[in-house]
Amino acid sequence: PTAGAPVGGAPPLEPESKRSPWVWVGIAALILIVAGSALFLGRVLFGGSTGEQVTVPALVGKTVQVAEQSLTSQGLKLGEQTPAASDQPKGTILTQNPAAGSQLAKGQSVSVSVSAGRAQVQVPTLTGLPSSDDARVALTEVQLVLGTVTQKDSDQPEGMVLSQSPTSGTTVNAGTKVNITVSNGMVSVPNVVNQSEAQAQATLQNAGFNVQVVDQQSNQPDGTVLAQSPVANNKAKKGSTVTITVARSNVQSPPRANDPQAVVPAPNTGSDGGVVTPN
Repeated sequence: PTAGAPVGGAPPLEPESKRSPWVWVGIAALILIVAGSALFLGRVLFGGSTGEQVTVPALVGKTVQVAEQSLTSQGLKLGEQTPAASDQPKGTILTQNPAAGSQLAKGQSVSVSVSAGRAQVQVPTLTGLPSSDDARVALTEVQLVLGTVTQKDSDQPEGMVLSQSPTSGTTVNAGTKVNITVSNGMVSVPNVVNQSEAQAQATLQNAGFNVQVVDQQSNQPDGTVLAQSPVANNKAKKGSTVTITVARSNVQSPPRANDPQAVVPAPNTGSDGGVVTPN
């Protein structure tokens, strides 16, 4: 055998440069497939953008339905809708991202915040508060407003809140007005004429009045109430004074000069009982 020939007649190995070109073709095809898959996946995940840029329309102030139509006409989509408390009508768009006039690829989304209407709050308890000012403070703390204040006759202290509308615990929009009724401290004066003085005083004091007594000579039974001021059923502030005139059988009064019933003092006499005359 020839020197240097391979033992056993095995064919010689081909050098690297003589590998089939189909190997490289296969590698290139694999790279293209991976790149194409990545591009497709990117379009699925990021809105299917085609790369064409369009102007984002103004959405603020529009309803969700109108905004969606505006975006669709531009080749865009309505994205995340975040509710937010607002004075604007419910369903009105408050903000948008990206802003109006921005450039965005077709197929992309525009996120918005949408008015959910005014914040909802509960009406606090106002009945029993000592004044309308206290009611105002309580309402302000929960974003409500004091409405009409109506006065009403009541034996409760002047200014005390007697009732409210809406009632305590009602759920209302922030900024709602709450009306209240307060005591004016005015009560009806009870009728005490013809009562005894003791009975009249008790009746008036129980109604919240102070009592002043004026005596007047009369043939009515001693201690009988002859008159009162203010008169019965008139309105007067609780704590004010009611004057009653009471019958007396022996009211002492100073004599008048021409009164024949007047007692004339006896003339002064000397020690002998005679009349003392001036010198």
